[in-house]
Amino acid sequence: GATSGQLTYYKPGMGACGNWNGEGDAIVAISHIVYDEGNRDGNPNNNAHCGRQIKITSVHGLPADQVVTVQDRCKCEGCAAGDLDVPEQLFQTFAPSSAGRIPVEWYW
Repeated sequence: GATSGQLTYYKPGMGACGNWNGEGDAIVAISHIVYDEGNRDGNPNNNAHCGRQIKITSVHGLPADQVVTVQDRCKCEGCAAGDLDVPEQLFQTFAPSSAGRIPVEWYW
């Protein structure tokens, strides 16, 4: 089933998975709660979630169809388990930046 949470945006750069990403990349930072469950050996670059794809299926309760690749860990300890952060450019395909946080549903 789908996971529910909040979608927000961030400025990508060197992600927790060890890769540089830019504003135009279809990437996602997942909650520290979920990311840390994929810890294999203490090296965040080797996290089991790095490179996994997530399909965003609903935003604001409206159908969405966006596939993003896990490249980062949400740095905000306020991120709940189902929350996702995407580059601002991608966020703007769903809502204006001024919305800040919006409801989202997704699955692996």
